Amino acid sequence: MYWGTSITGTSTTATIFSSSGISSALVDDMYINTSTFNVYQCTTGGAASVAKWVYIGNIKGANGSTPTITAAAGANINSVGTPTVTSSTSGTTTTLTFNYLKGAKGDPG
Repeated sequence: MYWGTSITGTSTTATIFSSSGISSALVDDMYINTSTFNVYQCTTGGAASVAKWVYIGNIKGANGSTPTITAAAGANINSVGTPTVTSSTSGTTTTLTFNYLKGAKGDPG
């Protein structure tokens, strides 16, 4: 996960942002613009001069409201799998889904 203000706009066409400062992005890496709260996904990995990013949504609620984030079934810390976290804003029909992988369960220390 990367963040900053170098990747901008709302284009869903893969775009190179040479000034991003990201030296080795991987396909499916995510970037959050900390000024606009726009979220981008890397579609072509590599250095800033070749990596391509697409706009996938915004995590700021409608009219500046706070988004509601809920964890789907299986997203608890004691299970192994691929849980899903869904973030949706009030007042809109937009729902963003973030998938993440969880490693094997570790024993408490």
